[in-house]
Amino acid sequence: MTWIQVAALLGAEYISLAILSFPWSFSYLGIVGGILVTLVVQGIVIYTSMILFRFCEQNPGVKHICDIGQILFGGHKIFYELTMVGLLLNNLFIQALHCLTGSIMLNTLSGHTMCTIAFSGLIAIACAIATLPRTFAQISWLGWASALSILVSVICSMVFVGIQGEPNGYTAARGPVHWSASATTTDFISVFNAVLNISYTLIGQICLPSFIADMKKPKDFPKALYSVAVVEMILMLTCGIYFYTQAGQFTKAPAIGSLKGNYAKIAYGLGFPAVIVIGVLYASVLCQFLYMRFTKNTRHALDASAKGNTKKGWMIWTGLVFASWAVGFIIAECIPFFSDLLSVMSSLFDSFFGFIFWGVAYFHITPRHRWFKGKRGWLEGLFNILIIAIGVFILVVGTWASVASIIRSYSSGAVGSPFSCADNGVAV
Repeated sequence: MTWIQVAALLGAEYISLAILSFPWSFSYLGIVGGILVTLVVQGIVIYTSMILFRFCEQNPGVKHICDIGQILFGGHKIFYELTMVGLLLNNLFIQALHCLTGSIMLNTLSGHTMCTIAFSGLIAIACAIATLPRTFAQISWLGWASALSILVSVICSMVFVGIQGEPNGYTAARGPVHWSASATTTDFISVFNAVLNISYTLIGQICLPSFIADMKKPKDFPKALYSVAVVEMILMLTCGIYFYTQAGQFTKAPAIGSLKGNYAKIAYGLGFPAVIVIGVLYASVLCQFLYMRFTKNTRHALDASAKGNTKKGWMIWTGLVFASWAVGFIIAECIPFFSDLLSVMSSLFDSFFGFIFWGVAYFHITPRHRWFKGKRGWLEGLFNILIIAIGVFILVVGTWASVASIIRSYSSGAVGSPFSCADNGVAV
């Protein structure tokens, strides 16, 4: 791939529907807190992505995140397998998120004309079909379509929330609409889940090794990274700040839930392509890894890049694709709510693939005699220890907060039961 094609894939990965969870996070963190969390996490993501890039340069044999996991922790095979488990769960949860989001969209657009389980299943089938092309180059053009659809959806959502009057769900008892520069609650679980929502949207390093390994000129990767990061940051902050100031305490996750009637339907419809494309991207990374593992040292192995085609190879690939989406569908039906699912994913996986791995990687790519040498060495060394500590904190405390939030949601009756036909669409 060229760096332009990689930029398209990064655009699809980072400029996603999860951006519409930013206003909800800002409604708990406040404008100042939301901006600070966004800038800090984005800064760490860019820094750690460059560490990842340098790691791949020093280890050209790296093909995916599992190779990195094995190298980082002493070359032991067990760490390859553990990283593989993380890759499987992370990408399957993201596929589940898109089944869930797709069912919400279809229920909202159609007025709940079908059982929600059926809508979720239709999304899974559509995504599986779109995942059948086997190379990143073949799906990179979809990245532009996805990013553009999200860009248009977010812009239209911001216009709609400004012209519709009171936000969806407005009641005089909770009104008038107001926003806050500081945090609006002292409840730790709510605040931490808001931070996790932002972290999930910004963190995506798990796919980067696969992209870099597929580039014609890997040294051009920073061009793709920085170009997408600029657009991403502008869009996220603008959406988070403006939407929250317009919807105030009535801001929902995703933010389109704060729109009324046809406004919500139009915004959902415009962003619909991204539901398919982003899910396809993560499914493709997962299935390519599994395919290469299952066909290693066989005549079907060349099929991983579609340079050679065998009937059995296509059968294996197709089976992996549909099996992964079947699992994603099941997960979506077991955890049928948006913000808590984001928080679970962020706690379990972003802690490692967004923080811990790259703090450790810094010490791996930096010669030992330069550790904590001089002012810069001390600052960078301590900073990477802090990155590791943040990852551990998110893993432990974040998982606890996410589980507590899920229990609270079920106890309060805020969500339906698993595998329910009930309407999960936005009331418009």
